[in-house]
Amino acid sequence: MKVAFSIILNGLHHLKHNDYYKKMLENFDLWVVAEGASLNQGSTNWCKQMNEKYHKNGRSVDGTLEFLTELMQKNTNLKCAIKEGLWNSKDEQVNGAICLIKSVTNKATLFQVDIDEQWTKEEIESACSEMKERKLKVGACLANCYVGKDIIAVGQWGELRPSGYIRVWDWEGEYFLKHEPPTLNCPQGNFGTLKARFNHYNYYFEEDVKFKNDWYGGHEGIYEKWKNINSLPKESFPLHISNLISGPWGGSNTLLIKESEKK
Repeated sequence: MKVAFSIILNGLHHLKHNDYYKKMLENFDLWVVAEGASLNQGSTNWCKQMNEKYHKNGRSVDGTLEFLTELMQKNTNLKCAIKEGLWNSKDEQVNGAICLIKSVTNKATLFQVDIDEQWTKEEIESACSEMKERKLKVGACLANCYVGKDIIAVGQWGELRPSGYIRVWDWEGEYFLKHEPPTLNCPQGNFGTLKARFNHYNYYFEEDVKFKNDWYGGHEGIYEKWKNINSLPKESFPLHISNLISGPWGGSNTLLIKESEKK
C-alpha cells in the first residue's frame, strides 16, 4: 500500500500547481493532509511566532480547507486532519496525520510529500521498488530546489545534505519523534539514498517567500533579496546562495543558476 501525508497552511496555490492534488490522489492509495498553523515549538522552535494574518483560529485563510473538504466528498482516498486552534508544533501536526493513517492501515510504504514537493508517478514507483529491493527502513531523496520561476539551486542547499531529504519509510504503524528531521519512533534500521528525485518548489511562489520572511528564523529580508534575484538578467548568473539567504545555508557550497543551464 502506498500512503502519503502532507502538512499545509495557505497552500491552495500549491494544490493547483501542475495539478498537484490530482497526481496525489491518482498515485497514492491514501493521502492524508494535516491542515493548519502550528506554534513554534518542538523541532521547529527556530521559527517565529505565527502572525495572525496567516490563519483564523488555526485554519488557512486562502480557501485551502474548503478546497480539501470538497475534494474529500469526491475522493475516498483523501483524509484531512484538523485541530481547533493551532497545532502545538509541527511534530504534533504530522502525528495528527499518522493517527488518521492508522485508522486505515498499520503497514505501508509511507511518503512524506510536503505541499511544495512534486513527484512523478515513475519516481514514486521507483522509490517503492528500491525500498523493497534494498530492504530499507528509511529512504532519502535529492531534489531540484526552485528559487523562482526559472531559477534553481545546485549544490549543498539543493540537496540538503549528502544523503538527501528523508521522505520514505517502510512503515509499520510508528509515530514520529519529530518532524525536523523526520524521525520515526523506532530503530531507524537500514537507511539509503534513493534514485528518485523530486521537484521542490520551496521558494518558487512569491507568497511563500513572504511567509518565510515573516515566520522562519534567520530569513529576515529574504523577500527583498528574492525579488531582486528574480529581476536579474540571465547574464547575472550563477550567483552564490548568500545573495538570497544568510546563516549556515548562506555559507554552503550552493549556486543559483538559470534552469536552462542545469546539466
